[in-house]
Amino acid sequence: MTWLVVVGLTNALLASVLAASALLAAWLRRPALAHLIWVLVLAKLLTPPLVKVPVEPWIPVGRWLDAATSSAAEAAASPISAARRVPEALEALRKTTSAGSADGLAVQAGRSPARASAGVWPVGSPARPRSTISPRACLLAAALVWLTGSIAALGGLGRRAWRFRAFLRSAAHRDERFAHQVARLARSVGLKSSPKLLLVESVVSPMLWGVGRGSRLLLPGPLVRRLDAKTCDALILHELAHYARGDGWVRLLELAVRVVYW
Repeated sequence: MTWLVVVGLTNALLASVLAASALLAAWLRRPALAHLIWVLVLAKLLTPPLVKVPVEPWIPVGRWLDAATSSAAEAAASPISAARRVPEALEALRKTTSAGSADGLAVQAGRSPARASAGVWPVGSPARPRSTISPRACLLAAALVWLTGSIAALGGLGRRAWRFRAFLRSAAHRDERFAHQVARLARSVGLKSSPKLLLVESVVSPMLWGVGRGSRLLLPGPLVRRLDAKTCDALILHELAHYARGDGWVRLLELAVRVVYW
């Protein structure tokens, strides 16, 4: 499990450096560069480290885990060791004082002779409660919780997508007039293909649904019917810009990061 912690820390460090660069690009008013760097941040969070960053000298993860595991093992074994020292403590007690006096002192203190002399639990008594949970077991439990959360997040996104597809089957339809308008505008900006148009008879935001050539351009019918030609063209060209830039794939990357880092 040590390597997993080191990989996570390395990725977090590299992603933080890239995020700072993206913020700097945004501050310098370079939106295209900032967008590109943010995409690299998302990709970095999902890929293993390509550049080796010496994390161990500053954060000795391996030594921490080994030391904590050794301490837990010693804590688990200490009651047995203490029980083995009881006969030796009793023998030392007999040599220094009488057994009766020792018993009397022990009874007055409310403890057994062995515990009074050696400071340990006597043989046959319940062992002193100690924590024996290994840090590696804690890491394994955390990994299982993380995996469970990712599966739940993926299931939630899948359920929402299925419900939206069902909504489109009942509320969306093709419109040849607007479809020809979308194809004409796509050719005017040099696109070799264009997304298929669907008018949605409901209050929705204009959007692209899907990725690549399977994308659908969803436009709210009640809105586009009352827009003038120039405004409608601007709205469609805005969505075509997302299509040309491949923002659907970026959105898919965002959803993957959301599932992993729920």
